[in-house]
Amino acid sequence: MRTAFEGRNIRIMDRTTTPFRRAARVLLIVAAVVATALPAVSAGTAAQEADAAATLSKEQWEKIVKRMEGGGLVRTLPFKVAEHLGLTKGAETLTVRELAFEREGYQHGIYRNIDPKDGRIIFAFRTPEKKWTAFLADARFRLISAIVWNAGEAPVDWPKDEALPAFKNEIGYWSVLAELL
Repeated sequence: MRTAFEGRNIRIMDRTTTPFRRAARVLLIVAAVVATALPAVSAGTAAQEADAAATLSKEQWEKIVKRMEGGGLVRTLPFKVAEHLGLTKGAETLTVRELAFEREGYQHGIYRNIDPKDGRIIFAFRTPEKKWTAFLADARFRLISAIVWNAGEAPVDWPKDEALPAFKNEIGYWSVLAELL
């Protein structure tokens, strides 16, 4: 059996520990929320950093340009590609310098107008099934327009918001490739 004194101590201890326990619980809940939210925030930050990093550095671009000028082909860009990307109109043609690599049926090409005043860049990708994608970018590697088509068919516009992930993949491919040049 408890004495009155012991009961009071217990009550007093309960009263002093209750706010402490509440504060500890709140602190644990806040810590749990922060611990849960931190990876999501980090993932969002990492995705933004990946998007920001999905470009060619000045040094990588210079390597690609040097390789294009030293060993790239000069050719006329196919009319249907040039027109659908908004590079030509009517019967105009566009002469470009091309650098392309093919591996296991996949082809990646990068093209520049031979006119040095035109800083736009064309990236093209082809699958083994002859499905093509082409992107037009400005000199800062920002997507201007994109098209897709199957060999033998006319290209169709690809909305920029839908094409952007594939465009960033193509930029990433060239940034890795530039390190090997």
